[in-house]
Amino acid sequence: MSLVLCYITAHDHKEATTLAQKLLSEKLAACVNMMPNMISMYMWDGAIADEHETLMIVKTKQELVPELMARVKQLTTYEVPCVLVVPVLDAYKPYADWLLTNVK
Repeated sequence: MSLVLCYITAHDHKEATTLAQKLLSEKLAACVNMMPNMISMYMWDGAIADEHETLMIVKTKQELVPELMARVKQLTTYEVPCVLVVPVLDAYKPYADWLLTNVK
């Protein structure tokens, strides 16, 4: 099975919605879950940043990850976007089949 979850953070809900719409319409993703107002703390330029972001969980297949990452880099406002790929070890077969029919 080549399914993966991509953990992506967006600057805000508007940016996440734009990203989701592009990834879905370009068939780079079958489904995007968005959780707005996540609080992120991280090191940036030698200081601790404390920001509200929108977390995206993007469901796709491994083969599309390079294209998906390139598209996120084009569309995000972040200098260094967070895109982490998590392999799916198993999935409910009807759902996996649906997902695979809704991506390139």
